[in-house]
Amino acid sequence: MRTTIDLDDDILRTLKRRQREERKTLGQLVSELLAQALAAEPSPNVDIRWATADLRPRVDLDDKDAVWAILDQG
Repeated sequence: MRTTIDLDDDILRTLKRRQREERKTLGQLVSELLAQALAAEPSPNVDIRWATADLRPRVDLDDKDAVWAILDQG
């Protein structure tokens, strides 16, 4: 079956390089790659749990000497 698709230039260059290496037509290569991608198992959903903490300043920001003392420690 014939169809027309728009490809990014980088992708087309990569496909043409692989086409030459594998000695296949561009259509064969694209069909095989698409079949592999469509047959692949989808990635499992990962349950993300956000860790949070109280991020209050560890120094009195109104006390410039205390701020400088903390900065000098770093």
